[in-house]
Amino acid sequence: MLSPRQDYASINYRLAPRHKYPAQIEDYNKAIDFLLKLDRYKNSKIVLFGHSAGAQIVAAWILSPQAKARLSQARIKAIVLIDPPALEIAKLTEELKAAFGENAGAIKLSLLSKLQNLPQEERAKLPPLTMYLSSDWRGKREQQSRTFFTLWHRNTNRKDKLIKVPENHIGVISALQAKKYELIY
Repeated sequence: MLSPRQDYASINYRLAPRHKYPAQIEDYNKAIDFLLKLDRYKNSKIVLFGHSAGAQIVAAWILSPQAKARLSQARIKAIVLIDPPALEIAKLTEELKAAFGENAGAIKLSLLSKLQNLPQEERAKLPPLTMYLSSDWRGKREQQSRTFFTLWHRNTNRKDKLIKVPENHIGVISALQAKKYELIY
């Protein structure tokens, strides 16, 4: 439940495969720019939140060149990612080709690679991260998410959190509301 002092804005982004990546990043830029122009948000701190594909877009936006100029201006207080689906893309499946285009290239899309190659001074400026992983996030998915978290947090004194939720991908929000989770880091 939101307190009277909080506002909630949902960013509607164009969906793949009809709109190829980075259309979603452009939509995020427009939404952040719009929020910054509103008087009611002039002194606000913003938390970016995404679940599943939304988590992927939040992570991709925050690591995009377009976000760099907006991060301090937007006063991003934190980001929250729930089950980010494709932090590392080893090969393009048919579904990913439809979303990102035939010639997208795995390295270009790899958020792990972007984070790994980010200089330490820039990584230190990233906002605090809270990442939730549902019970569906096992094996390679969980390993990739944990690696992303470790790279995000490495050599910083931010209060980042990695949390495991015992429910599946669909039930993760209900589990959080019921306070059923385990703090891993």
